[in-house]
Amino acid sequence: MARIITTIKGFFNAVDAILESVAKMESNITKLRRTIDKHFSVCYEFMKCPIERKTKCDVYLSGSGGRCWDVVTALCKKDGAHNCHACPFKEDMDLKGLYNSKER
Repeated sequence: MARIITTIKGFFNAVDAILESVAKMESNITKLRRTIDKHFSVCYEFMKCPIERKTKCDVYLSGSGGRCWDVVTALCKKDGAHNCHACPFKEDMDLKGLYNSKER
């Protein structure tokens, strides 16, 4: 009987170790996803700007598409109708926790 109890305890310890490993992998995947999103999310791709528009925009030309709201001369701002605080790209970045409004 003692052997059975020892075997069962060993089994539960192994399950706990597996669950801990899975949690660590999940955490690493989340960190990797955030890094990829942060470095490869750019406004002109998200907003599907045509190439003729991108090539006229300072965000595209400067390579700062991840933080386009910091580029004062962004083409969408020059158009006059754009509001960064209501922009779908900025909202997406905020929701993903990549850039929040307080990070300035």
